[in-house]
Amino acid sequence: MPSLGFSVPLALTLGAALALVVAVVGRRPHPRSPAWRVASRPFWVDLALVASVAGIVTLTLNPKSVHNGVQLVPFREVIHAFETPVDWSTLLATVANVVLFMPLGAALNMRRLTLGKTALLALALTICVEGAQLLFVSGRTTSVDDVVLNTLGAVLGHALLLGWSRLERDPNQIDRV
Repeated sequence: MPSLGFSVPLALTLGAALALVVAVVGRRPHPRSPAWRVASRPFWVDLALVASVAGIVTLTLNPKSVHNGVQLVPFREVIHAFETPVDWSTLLATVANVVLFMPLGAALNMRRLTLGKTALLALALTICVEGAQLLFVSGRTTSVDDVVLNTLGAVLGHALLLGWSRLERDPNQIDRV
């Protein structure tokens, strides 16, 4: 049974994912006016954005009982996860770093941010989280891999929703692939 400290961030993350699903399903085309887009944006989009950021902050800034660490060699842990024998806990942590930021990328897409701006915002948020882990949170490892994987997750979330939106507008695109 998970502790309350783990249940709250898990609920926030799942809530963000649920809000995104509801927002995507209930999405309707609207005029091109920027003011209209902001005014007509469903509440679920803003809720998804807030819940995804809250989930990220809660999950990544929880203190642990081990010592702090700094890992500055790019992809060291990712490569280690795939070496024989496979390190399943590191592999799971690698996948979790990507998946954790996917709702953020999708929510930023729904707020009409470009893929580049989504990547920059995810990068900035990840750098802030990793800096906070280094300076203020005990038992966390500050890792360059986390920066890369979190940013990749937001970009994937944005791109997957973008592709799905395009496919929704023109279902014949599947035939052309």
